[in-house]
Amino acid sequence: MLHRMALAGAAMTLNLPRKKPKPRRYRSPLGPPYPTTRQQRRAMMRASKAALARLATGDTNVR
Repeated sequence: MLHRMALAGAAMTLNLPRKKPKPRRYRSPLGPPYPTTRQQRRAMMRASKAALARLATGDTNVR
């Protein structure tokens, strides 16, 4: 175990050319955590604004 650690340390100090990390893909089944198209984004904004307005006015009827 000690030997392996020493090798890892040596590799780190040498700064070996490594493979570039792939761009992260969303592995969750729901896809990206934000709407993709402009229309969806606008719909989200509208919905959140309405929700905030409802909270601000103290409107109790929750749809």
